[in-house]
Amino acid sequence: RAAFYKATCNFPQDMETATPTLVGQAAVFGKAIVDVILVLGPVIGYIPQYFQIRRTRSRGAFSPLICFILITANIVRVFYWLGAQFDVVLLYQSLVMIFAQFAMLFACVSCRKLTVTGGGVVEESPKRSVLDMNWRDFWAWDDMMSYVTYAVALSLVLAMLSMFFIGSYWFSESLGYVALLVEALLGVPQWLRNHRARSTVGLRTELIVNWLVGDVGKTVLFVARGSPAQFVLCGLIQVGVDVAILQQIRSYVRAGAFQY
Repeated sequence: RAAFYKATCNFPQDMETATPTLVGQAAVFGKAIVDVILVLGPVIGYIPQYFQIRRTRSRGAFSPLICFILITANIVRVFYWLGAQFDVVLLYQSLVMIFAQFAMLFACVSCRKLTVTGGGVVEESPKRSVLDMNWRDFWAWDDMMSYVTYAVALSLVLAMLSMFFIGSYWFSESLGYVALLVEALLGVPQWLRNHRARSTVGLRTELIVNWLVGDVGKTVLFVARGSPAQFVLCGLIQVGVDVAILQQIRSYVRAGAFQY
């Protein structure tokens, strides 16, 4: 009976102690969900584009230069993180994005062009490789090893520079601006390709909507988390380019160009 009385008397105090604990656990869980969205959200829009390229065996209006920009920007951002040591979630985001862009390149490489000779024989066009040292074919290579070679070479150059300028605040900040300036130009090649072709056939609208939603969301998170100013500036530029591409899609559909 005494034990029951003691437990009853302590019940309100126990509830007061438990409430902050539950709130803290909910906050941790909520942060984990946001972190997962921040890491995986930017790559979700590439999934339907990837399967469309694989299904149709055609890149359509998708520009492989998008992969070049994202692979370059995120490799530089990884080395920026090593010097600045900001939110580790953004490091994971970069690594996942690099993997996703190599998957997109794999889909593009599998769509090699075919030519029909005078005798009606279908032949594959000659392979282009980074080993050809032909700058006109830059990022239009036909084998995955060429793209991997570029990524490894860039990583080695950045590693050597980082060792040479180790502890340099200005070098680290410069890497951040370079990475985010390159990433901010992500949609520009796509916008130019659409403008020249006057068409967006083969470009998934879901991909651009995913860009827009992701860029707005991450810009808000960058501000809320107090991320470096480079990230906020990058996000704002990307939102503007995303809106411009969506306007292209809207205009060309109205003009009668079929959109997937």
